[in-house]
Amino acid sequence: SLDQSVIVRVAAIICDAPARSFVKQIKKVNAYQGCERCDIIGVFIDKVIYVGDGHRARKDDAFNLPLDGEHRVGVSPFAAYPLHLVYLGEVKKLIGMWFRNRRSKTSGLVYPPVLTTSTVEEVSRRLLSLNAYLPAEFSQRGRILQEFRQFILYLGIVIRKDTLPSSHWKNILLLFTAARYLSCVQVTLVLLNNC
Repeated sequence: SLDQSVIVRVAAIICDAPARSFVKQIKKVNAYQGCERCDIIGVFIDKVIYVGDGHRARKDDAFNLPLDGEHRVGVSPFAAYPLHLVYLGEVKKLIGMWFRNRRSKTSGLVYPPVLTTSTVEEVSRRLLSLNAYLPAEFSQRGRILQEFRQFILYLGIVIRKDTLPSSHWKNILLLFTAARYLSCVQVTLVLLNNC
């Protein structure tokens, strides 16, 4: 009946990057101090980018301190989600850069894609050929280059070396390694315990 009370417990609230910055009450990812992971300050080169490494990590304890105004704009208890940070964020941008023209926001110059149309088609053919070897646990078969999570965690390392320039290949190897480490619970727990 309509006069009964129902207890609801929220197990998770899942947000994309802009919504997460709102619910976490932090600066957006494209702000100068928008990195959720460390205290790096961005620089503007056609857009805000973060250069360098070795910056101090943001810890939970820092979020209990008074607001700093530079990164935090309010108080909120939400965690980051790798789907939007890595797979639909960085991997999507990276793959898009490989086969689309890019325009500089400041100079207006147009940079050509890294891969030709025929190379993109060849990579998609390779993805399709790998379907026969994927285990049944893979709910989605590799169809096109835009299967971002499956691409970076499993398939990209197999099909990419001879299609990308070496500098881009090294970049994808680093992203692959980081994504694999962070998607493995046991490795992540060891890394967190050693921080």
